[in-house]
Amino acid sequence: MYIQQNYSFWQYAPYTALVFHLLFITHRPIQMKYPQKQLEMQNKLRTNTTTIETMLNDIIPNLRQYLNKDIIILDILPYMFEILQPRLRQTNIALFTNKEMRDIKTLIDVMITFNLSYIQQRTANGENAFVLEPPVDTVTYFSGTHEKRGLSFGIRQMIFKELIKERVKRNIRLKSDKQEMLVSVKRQVDLTPKPKPSHVDMIKLQPKVITSNGTNVTRDFFAKFKLGSKNSQTTSKSFDQIDSINKPIERKALISFAYNEGFSDAIRCKIKIQDLL
Repeated sequence: MYIQQNYSFWQYAPYTALVFHLLFITHRPIQMKYPQKQLEMQNKLRTNTTTIETMLNDIIPNLRQYLNKDIIILDILPYMFEILQPRLRQTNIALFTNKEMRDIKTLIDVMITFNLSYIQQRTANGENAFVLEPPVDTVTYFSGTHEKRGLSFGIRQMIFKELIKERVKRNIRLKSDKQEMLVSVKRQVDLTPKPKPSHVDMIKLQPKVITSNGTNVTRDFFAKFKLGSKNSQTTSKSFDQIDSINKPIERKALISFAYNEGFSDAIRCKIKIQDLL
């Protein structure tokens, strides 16, 4: 007041000392409430930025190269919610008209392109609700405003099921396309002409001489385990004698089967270790 020569508030000067006196004579400490609106806005801005970045990173690469944050916020999200919230009746999907089925197909195509989905959350009232993930609706609408035309819980649940089915179909189609590409590449590699061996290489190849060994005896491995006529037992003994001549004497060992409970259809017999070698 002294510097600018403005004495319009001079008459209120005594009230300042009176107010400070009333504040300082209290026994309870005064809790100063600092403004928190700026902090709330900063947190909201950080959350919205993270949401847009998550959405931008999950978009398919063919479309991501033409987008940025400003284009998504100003040009895409306001009109996207008109597609994500069509006018649908709360009936079975089999009773939908052709127009409603086209709207659902367009909705699912947009959600897959921008990698959007529905997740189930519990609201403050204790009710279950399907919300978008990532929550791009918080970026589109101002705080305190509501959606123009929201979808019911049943409609969102139906859209969520159709979305999962379409994603599974596209993944299967993508895998089949990759396999066909691999098969076509292999066929092209196989069809490439291979160089024929020269006459010099053919001369270098020499056939392997096979010497006939008269001591080789045909052996029936399963003849040892057959239970039946004596002829089979005699043949198994003859094979055992031949093996004993060719192999050193080994320690005799038996395998026993013990069944505490249950039943088995296996044939129980004593088997020597040397029969299994």
